Amino acid sequence: MQDDVTEYHLYATRQMGVISSNLEKASAGRPSIDKEICAGSAHIFSKTNELENAGITPRRAYEAEKLAELSADEFAEIIERQRRGDNFTKTAVMKEIKKQWRQSY
Repeated sequence: MQDDVTEYHLYATRQMGVISSNLEKASAGRPSIDKEICAGSAHIFSKTNELENAGITPRRAYEAEKLAELSADEFAEIIERQRRGDNFTKTAVMKEIKKQWRQSY
């Protein structure tokens, strides 16, 4: 059951990344005093505020957005591979994904 909870948490985090990466587009049409103050970086400023209001740290949002960049098949493959191992935790999965990112650069 613990593995199911971990998998659910990872998929939810990935979905949060999809939403987070689209916050700039969603907030672009809304009037905001913040945009007048920070005209050059209005979208970033709005996104940061929205994340803060939701209680999401920039680090957590970054990790979630990185998960969202993976294709659905690639993400499922990583989860399945980790699930077959001895240490199926969110931390272990993120470590595996970060290792792949480093190798791809």
